[in-house]
Amino acid sequence: MEPVFFTELFNHPTREGERIPIHVTAWGDSSGPLVFCLHGLTRNGRDFDRPARMLADMGYYALCPDMPGRGESPNLPHGEDYQLPLYVGLMLPWLAKLGNPSFGILGTSMGGMIGMALGPVVKEKLQWLILNDVGSQVDYGGLKRINTYVGEGHFHQTREQAERVVRLNLATWALPDEQATEHFLRHSITGLPAPLSDGSRYSLAYDLAIADCFKQAFSGMEAGTPIDLTAFYNQLTCPVLIIHGEYSDLLLPGTIEIMKTARPGAVTRTHTVPGAGHAPSLWDAGSLQAIKNFVHETGQSA
Repeated sequence: MEPVFFTELFNHPTREGERIPIHVTAWGDSSGPLVFCLHGLTRNGRDFDRPARMLADMGYYALCPDMPGRGESPNLPHGEDYQLPLYVGLMLPWLAKLGNPSFGILGTSMGGMIGMALGPVVKEKLQWLILNDVGSQVDYGGLKRINTYVGEGHFHQTREQAERVVRLNLATWALPDEQATEHFLRHSITGLPAPLSDGSRYSLAYDLAIADCFKQAFSGMEAGTPIDLTAFYNQLTCPVLIIHGEYSDLLLPGTIEIMKTARPGAVTRTHTVPGAGHAPSLWDAGSLQAIKNFVHETGQSA
C-alpha cells in the first residue's frame, strides 16, 4: 500500500484574509472510518507511516497532516501563531469540510494535546484517543529539556552534519531498526532553496519560528509548574489509550495514575514502551500491537 499526498487550504482562524495550506499524507480508503495522526512539536506527518499503514490495513482512513511550518507545509507568516489554539482552529473547519464525521485521533506529544483540546468541542464525535507520551499534565522538567535544544543545530552545511543532530534526537524514540531510523532521517531534513551566508545548505524540517514561539512561552512559565490540561482531559468521554515512554520526562508515572481514575466509567488503557524516553516512535512491534488491540476493542467498525 502506498500513501496519497494532497494539500488542504483553510482560512486562518483569527487573521482575516489569510489562508493556511496543510500538506497531508493519507493512507487507506477514504470510505473507511476516519483517523487523524497528529505529530509532535517539530515533527511531521511522515512519522506515522508505519502505524498509519497498519490502521489502513485494518480498514481505516488515516490522515497525517504536516501542521503549519513542518514537513511540506509552508511556514506561517506570523511566528507567534504557532500555538495550540491555531491547530485546534484548523481541525474544526477540516472536520466540517469532511461532513463532521466520527473519528479517532492518534496524537504524539503536541498532537495529543490537540486531541485533548478538541475532544470537549466535538464531544461524542471523537470515538477514541491515543495519547503518545503526553497527558493531563506535561511535566516542567521535560519542557525545560526541550527548551535547551529546540531550534539549536538547525542549519547545516552538509546532510551528514544534519543527520548527526537528528540521530541524537531520535536516540530515545525506541526505533526498532536502521530502516526505521533512515525513514525518520529522510523526513527530518530538508534542502534549502539557496545556500546561506555561512554555506549552510540543509536545515531541520521545521520553521525556526516554532522554536522561538516555544521558548517565549516557556520563559513565561513558573519554574516547576507543569502545563495543566486536566480540564480538557477530564471532559473526554471516549476511550483513551495512554502510551508512555519508560524514561519519559514529560509524562510521569504519577500523572498516568491520576489519568486512569480521573474519568469514572470511561475506558482508559495504558502501554509502556521499554527503553523509550520522549517520545516513542510507535514503530516498534509492542506499540503497534497495543494500538491495534485498543482500536479493535474500542474503535469504530472498519
